[in-house]
Amino acid sequence: MRFSQRTGAGLSLFAPGDVAGYAVADGLGPDHAAAGWCLETTAGTVAAAAAAARVLDLHGPALRHAIGIAATQACGLAAVKGTPLGAAQLGHAAATGVEATLLARNGVTTAEDPLSGRRGLFALMRSADEP
Repeated sequence: MRFSQRTGAGLSLFAPGDVAGYAVADGLGPDHAAAGWCLETTAGTVAAAAAAARVLDLHGPALRHAIGIAATQACGLAAVKGTPLGAAQLGHAAATGVEATLLARNGVTTAEDPLSGRRGLFALMRSADEP
């Protein structure tokens, strides 16, 4: 059963996921995909967490922890795009984002700055040549 069906959420509640996905993609920079990472799954994992957090009405530290848990697990290989595994990879990203939000809602914590921190997602998965 889809997360939206279980929670009764309308599709408009998932808009924050779009915003988060584009922000993460921008933070990773254009060389992320060129290096062989699947941008849709890297950014999509965090986007799914943001959307699920909106549906579950998480704010402040709980939202940050949901994003951080998702960022910790965000990745995917561009090599599998267009294959059956590519589709599974996208589904896994969505499920991981939802799971991250549920973990955060239940008290699991993460780093203070999981995206932009010195050891955050952007620092580790962005090309050293990018600003």
